[in-house]
Amino acid sequence: MKPNTNAVNQRDVVATIAAETGFWARVNRDYGTRQVVFEVKNYDIPTGDDLRQMLSYTSGEYGRFGLIVVRSQTEGLPAAVKNGLRALYHENNRLVLVLATCELARCIGKFRNADRFDYTEDLLKKKLDAHIRKTVPIRAR
Repeated sequence: MKPNTNAVNQRDVVATIAAETGFWARVNRDYGTRQVVFEVKNYDIPTGDDLRQMLSYTSGEYGRFGLIVVRSQTEGLPAAVKNGLRALYHENNRLVLVLATCELARCIGKFRNADRFDYTEDLLKKKLDAHIRKTVPIRAR
C-alpha cells in the first residue's frame, strides 16, 4: 500500500506478478509489467488527471499496464474516458483497464462457489480482450 509515501505521486496498491499462466502472466509478458499498479478512486468515473497519473506510474518495472478501480455500480465508461484510454494506448503504448466495484463484488461472491472459482480470471481475460478490440482497436493505415 502506498509504496512512496513521501512523494506527491502515491500509488494506492502495487502488487508483484508471480503468475506463470493465465491473465497475470499475459500482462507480464505482453506489457512488460512485473509490478502492477492499482489506482483506487472513491468516485465512479476516472478523470483525465487520473489517466495522466496512471501514465506517469506505468514505466520501468511497473511496465505498460495499470488498473484504475472506481467506486461504481455500472461497468460502462463515458466516451471521453474511452478516448483518453485510447490515447494512452496509441500515443504512449500504455494499456489501462478500469474496473468497477460492482465487478469486484461479483468476483468476490463467485469465490465462495467451487464451480466458479475461476470467474475472476475469466472476467479479467474477457475485459482485456474487449478493451483491446472495442476501446483501443487497431487503427487503419
